[in-house]
Amino acid sequence: MGLKPAKYWYGLLALSLALVMAGGLCADLLYGAREVVYPFENAVTWLQRHVATPLSGLRNRADLASSNRELMDAVDRLRLDLSRLEAVAAENRQLRATLNLPIPPNYRIVACPVTSQGGSTGWQRQIRIGKGSLFGIQAGDPVLVPDGLVGRIENVTPHTADILLLSDPNSRVACELDPPPGGMPAVRGILCGSGGRVAGAGDLQLLYIMDPLQLRFLKRDVNVAPQTRVITSGLGGIFPRGLKVGYVLETAVDTASLYREAQVMPAADLGNLPTVFVLSKTGEPQP
Repeated sequence: MGLKPAKYWYGLLALSLALVMAGGLCADLLYGAREVVYPFENAVTWLQRHVATPLSGLRNRADLASSNRELMDAVDRLRLDLSRLEAVAAENRQLRATLNLPIPPNYRIVACPVTSQGGSTGWQRQIRIGKGSLFGIQAGDPVLVPDGLVGRIENVTPHTADILLLSDPNSRVACELDPPPGGMPAVRGILCGSGGRVAGAGDLQLLYIMDPLQLRFLKRDVNVAPQTRVITSGLGGIFPRGLKVGYVLETAVDTASLYREAQVMPAADLGNLPTVFVLSKTGEPQP
């Protein structure tokens, strides 16, 4: 094969020079384009850093605050549900305790809500319930709670009734000691309310302090141990026998040295009576 003509080599050289010049022109154009685009890229970066990112943070904080509010609302709903469940549980416990109440023959139990307690003195001697004669409640009916005797019905209307508490000075209940001390067949007395006394002095005389109940007319020589249980004796026909009343604190001979008296702490909390139970007679003759 012969050598290429000179024109061929000149043409190839010219093409190479053209390509070199075009490459330099492209580099210049790319350099110029970078300078032209720089302000726009810088603006985008500034906007991203100083506008978009803070706005995103605000949006995230708003979403977080919304989530916190939803969580707080959920917690409040759970608290309400818990309070309702606690109320239901308390009512359930009370009903279970009611099932264990002693029901004497010819009596029935009437559960009654307490609508009014005490007076301006702050000490409760009488309470009012939201049921009356329409529910078979009569004056003299015993009133108790699962812990023990509370008092007796005093005044009755069709829808309400007033309860004379054991702590009232006008209260009188025939009681006996259980078990009788010293092997005696029975040791009986009359339980009297002691009312209360003013607590504090001067302008601080705001509340009454409850004094222990007084079990009077016990046999003089009887030896009563502390914590001896006191129950109703059934004498007098008002209270059936066997209702728990309280516990003996201490005893002493009366001032006339004729009888022994005992201080008695009520078994029921007379200052906390949201619901009470009335022993209503069924109308059948008592045994």
